[in-house]
Amino acid sequence: NLDHRELLELLKQAGLKRLAFGVETGDPHILKSIDKKVDHETIRQAFRNAKEVGLETIAFMILGLPGETRETMQRTIDFAIELDPLIANFSMMTPYPGTKVYEVVKRQGRLLINDWEDYVFFEQQARYEMGEMTAELVEEMYRKAYRQFYLRPSPILRRLKTDDFWLNLPRNMRIAMRTFLPKKEKTGLRKVVENDTTI
Repeated sequence: NLDHRELLELLKQAGLKRLAFGVETGDPHILKSIDKKVDHETIRQAFRNAKEVGLETIAFMILGLPGETRETMQRTIDFAIELDPLIANFSMMTPYPGTKVYEVVKRQGRLLINDWEDYVFFEQQARYEMGEMTAELVEEMYRKAYRQFYLRPSPILRRLKTDDFWLNLPRNMRIAMRTFLPKKEKTGLRKVVENDTTI
């Protein structure tokens, strides 16, 4: 319903300041494969309406969904840039136990997760591999997504004007250093899994 401008105007009048959208992917085929009940044109209209009524926007995007390639992940980055939200949050797909994706990965891919701690402490490492979609590729595209989106002049200027940027400056600096600076040598989840004979 967020593609209806009248609803957004009412929400704005009621005191709403910021809207978050689970966009997930910029590739139409991947979008269908995850049973997302919305199309890209509806998403575009929702973002246009939100901006027109003066609401800040956040887009949540996922990289490394089953069936992804370098090209489909680049479409997600490009779509985020097209939507141009105040904040774009990119994450790597995590196949949680009990979900449909988890069962698909167990059958067709390779889980790179040992235990529940890995779901929490390895936020910048891929959790699985499938076909030609390696952990290295997903991690590469994850870092590229943040660089391509945030190292443009308009997002930098917009973020500098917001109060929460300065309130969260230490956190923003830590994220920037982890994301934009060259990646240090890490063992990686795949090496951990390969060396663990209990799996």
